[in-house]
Amino acid sequence: MPAICLTLLCAACGGQKAPAPVSAPAESPAMTETPTPSPAPTETPDPVSYEDRLFAMDYVHTVDVRVADEDWAELLAAPIDKTKYHASVSIDGETFENVSFATKGNSSLYNVADDPGSERYSFRLNFGKFEEGQTYHGLDKLSLNNLFCDATYMKDALSYALFRRCGVPAPLTGYVWVTVNGEERGLYLAVEDLCDGFLDRNFGGEGVIYKLESKNLKLTLDAVRESRIKGLDVSSDPHGSDLLYRNNIVVFTWIRLTELL
Repeated sequence: MPAICLTLLCAACGGQKAPAPVSAPAESPAMTETPTPSPAPTETPDPVSYEDRLFAMDYVHTVDVRVADEDWAELLAAPIDKTKYHASVSIDGETFENVSFATKGNSSLYNVADDPGSERYSFRLNFGKFEEGQTYHGLDKLSLNNLFCDATYMKDALSYALFRRCGVPAPLTGYVWVTVNGEERGLYLAVEDLCDGFLDRNFGGEGVIYKLESKNLKLTLDAVRESRIKGLDVSSDPHGSDLLYRNNIVVFTWIRLTELL
């Protein structure tokens, strides 16, 4: 039996031819690699706008204002004037130069000014007042509110949040710790000012914003209703008595609001 197996194996092997040797492939001529030019860098808009920076409500932000000592002394001596001063402002460590810095408010301003024991004024920052086109990531004006008569420090923030939740355009808010020339002024509420940034965010840049000026204009609801304003005919106003025009100042009277309530 082993002899038969051996014979068969030898016969099988003898019937196969050895494979032809494979020659090595010919070397291809050297090729020069042409570098592909990289695309020119394009300017992309800031992916993080002001609404996701200063108005993030999960922590207290910092606002440090640096203003000339003589300007700060003048502001404290005459806060009612609302004089605008040049300042350097750092928000969460990011610095902006040549920013307009002034007091703001009406009743809160007058009450603090009349209080000899307080210098806790509200302030307004205008990033583009002295530096054309300068903004804080799209925001041109910012209010720092002292939360006058609000021991909770939450009424304004919750009210604006409620309006936004109901679909009504309202300012964004964020809590900030304010210092001026290194001196701590305390906890404030940063409020998105009603300005171009607000229009861009809510209305695509379209619309008109009116501002109430009451420094030298004293109006009462009864006087408006009874048309007892010198030189003014309320009945001829096409808006009824919602808007009064005097000395190119638009005055909101709140009549419809009180009737609604």
